[in-house]
Amino acid sequence: MASPKQRGRGKKTRIWKEEEDVLIEVLDDLVIGSTPFKVDNGFKHGFLNTVGEVLRAKLPRSGLKAFPHINLRVRNFRGVHSIIHNMVVENCTSGFGFRDEISGD
Repeated sequence: MASPKQRGRGKKTRIWKEEEDVLIEVLDDLVIGSTPFKVDNGFKHGFLNTVGEVLRAKLPRSGLKAFPHINLRVRNFRGVHSIIHNMVVENCTSGFGFRDEISGD
C-alpha cells in the first residue's frame, strides 16, 4: 500500500506500487471489454469515476480518488506513451532505432 511522502515545496506525493499494476489492469479491461466508456481514441467523459470505483473495490485501503490521483496518473501514462511513440514511430527519430542483432564486441 502506498502512503504519501513529503517531497519538494511541501506537497505530498503518492508513491505508486501495486496500485499502478491494478490501475493498468483496470484500464486494460476497459480497453478490451465492452464498456460504454470506450471510444476509438480513448475513453468518454466520466470513465475516471468508474475506474475509481473498481480500484476502491480491489484496493479498499489505498485511498485513491478519481480526481486528482487517477486523473494525474493517466495523464502521466499518456505523456510517456506520446514520447515513446514519437521516438519509435514518428519522424522524430533523429537516427534512433533498434537493431535485431546484438554485436559481441
